[in-house]
Amino acid sequence: DDSGSAIMSTPGKSPLVSIVMPYYDHDKYLVEAVNSVEALQYPNVELIVVDDCSPGLHAEDILRHHSFKNLKIVKHEQNRGHVDAKNTGIKHCHGELIVPLDSDDLLDPEYLTHTISAIEDKNVGVVLTDVNVFGDQQYTYTPARTKLDFTKLRTPSNTFLAKREAFKSVGFYDENLKY
Repeated sequence: DDSGSAIMSTPGKSPLVSIVMPYYDHDKYLVEAVNSVEALQYPNVELIVVDDCSPGLHAEDILRHHSFKNLKIVKHEQNRGHVDAKNTGIKHCHGELIVPLDSDDLLDPEYLTHTISAIEDKNVGVVLTDVNVFGDQQYTYTPARTKLDFTKLRTPSNTFLAKREAFKSVGFYDENLKY
């Protein structure tokens, strides 16, 4: 769906950012993850939650009364896996900019404010940031940004800002991979 491309080029309007959130068995974290999207200090965001046939509470039941206005829930009728859920979300979104966000992760309120300025360069397709790990352990993680980083076994972050065209150029996520 290319309907978001006009949004990107509309003068004076912030480009639409689509947050794609696969959901599977994270019922105790889902509301907090959605709240972090709602708290973003960026004016033009849609959220696509893909319920990958979660065995517990369904995303629709958890988020039925959530106040976030630009929320869409897509439900798989059978579990198809994390990667397929991300691709489903991308296919249902309208933004020219996409952020994959797991349903047990959070975005800082200023995340888009900082990353959008970097992606405006025509030669930039993806923007990665440091990751603040929280929970049982707390530390800052710098994901792989170069081929050398990959050889040192640093993995890329699963949350990043990307142009839709970057996803199209690589054929979206490889559904043969588990993650």
